Amino acid sequence: MTRLIPLLQKMKRELVVLLRLVENRFCADCNTSLGETIICGSYTFGSWLCKSCADVHRTLGTGISKIKTVNEDWTDREVYIRKT
Repeated sequence: MTRLIPLLQKMKRELVVLLRLVENRFCADCNTSLGETIICGSYTFGSWLCKSCADVHRTLGTGISKIKTVNEDWTDREVYIRKT
């Protein structure tokens, strides 16, 4: 378990770096600024979403769009998908 903590911290740092990019500062669906909102990521589509749009994606089901908030634990694969 102690080996997992540094890995999770690394994933969190990588997500923060991605969020600082200009192209990631707005919701991919509605273009709302993500600066003051709960930020969610679709690791199916590799996009950032505001809470409202993420809720819509969640209603589509995980077979179509998989959503996580930035505060959740992301795997290497999910972060990789967000980078591409």
